[in-house]
Amino acid sequence: MGTAPAAWGQKKATPGYGTQHLLFCNRAAARRAKRMLLGWNPQRAIIAHGECIRDNAREVLERSLAWMG
Repeated sequence: MGTAPAAWGQKKATPGYGTQHLLFCNRAAARRAKRMLLGWNPQRAIIAHGECIRDNAREVLERSLAWMG
């Protein structure tokens, strides 16, 4: 398993306004973006407001974005 902040996968994220708007107005587009991101098979990820994911980023992101469906 990848190195990720301890809180990741422990708490349910509460989407902000922008995310909620995207999901409720265009869920298909949100799911396409998620598939595209995961398709890049990222090893590391820089998070704007949080700790970076240092390895196995795809696994961590997949778990973190699971709420999107």
